[in-house]
Amino acid sequence: MEQVTLAVEVEEEKPDLLDKPTATLIIILVWVVACGVISIMGVVGNAINIAVFIKMGLKDTVNISLLGLAAADMCSSFLLILIGQFYSPLMASKDLSFIASEVEYLSFGWPRVYFTRCVSGITAFVAFERCLCITFPLKVKTLITPKRSVIAVVSIYVIMALSVMPTYLSTRLGYKFDETRNRTVYGLLLNDNRQTIDGIAFVMGVFLALTSFIWAFVCACVLIYFLTRQNFPGSKLSADPNSATSNATFNKESRIAKSKQAGKMVFLITVIFVLCYIPSNMLQLTMALVSDFNKGGYYINLRQVCWALGNFMEAVNSSVNIFMYLRMSSRYKASFLTVFPKCSSVLHISPEQK
Repeated sequence: MEQVTLAVEVEEEKPDLLDKPTATLIIILVWVVACGVISIMGVVGNAINIAVFIKMGLKDTVNISLLGLAAADMCSSFLLILIGQFYSPLMASKDLSFIASEVEYLSFGWPRVYFTRCVSGITAFVAFERCLCITFPLKVKTLITPKRSVIAVVSIYVIMALSVMPTYLSTRLGYKFDETRNRTVYGLLLNDNRQTIDGIAFVMGVFLALTSFIWAFVCACVLIYFLTRQNFPGSKLSADPNSATSNATFNKESRIAKSKQAGKMVFLITVIFVLCYIPSNMLQLTMALVSDFNKGGYYINLRQVCWALGNFMEAVNSSVNIFMYLRMSSRYKASFLTVFPKCSSVLHISPEQK
């Protein structure tokens, strides 16, 4: 989740650990090509996820949370595709009437930061919700209701929106005179209090990112602990009292198996999120602790390359969930085949398995 930073020219005599041509090549390969391909998969995959979760219905709290996650992932992936175009050689070779890096910074960069923060917050909530399902199986339906899940997901979107608002209070787009081009161009206009507001926005961003990251990590640890126990807490699930004894036992075992499978799926989603967001969280900490790694610092080329790699990992996280749903959720697979019946041959599923 990139804490977007505006590229500020650094004097040539300042040292950098990476030269400009090498950095430009890496950025084109990673940010433009690799991120572009992965992000296209993310947009398509999450659009499918949204359609399938709506088909499954929103009475299940997990479906509500995963629908909110799919929406944030899709928007993040789409914006990353657009951002990549600003780093393409075609954009750099044109004599534009605007400063590409500055327009990208405010129009697409920060909106993407917003959605990646939503991804982090909702992933942490999904992991927490599944922890409650496993540790308190008899009380979870009263603790987390569909209405409360909707409120939680909407609240995450609102909180993350508030976290990026300071940037738009201190910075705006407009026309200004560019001395290097000796003409008026469209770019960033900065307020006098920008430095103070940006400092507040940066601290808020780091706090929210690390809180979601650590919370998801802790929940993943709790999930793996209970999932690997022989005395699985889900065994407390009650059987249907109206069923015959044998059927009741079968129903109970089936519900326990489904609970464990759902727990494993959420655990895998959370682990992939943690692994993919380690680079961006470490980069934000580095920017906070090493001034030369921040805006206008000595290591501008290295910083841009590191963020390109961090964005690639975030793009991977936003693109892989559909494969886990198809692999690990029978309900998702059944709804997927209802929405896309012609895909049964691709998934090698016979009519009896639908």
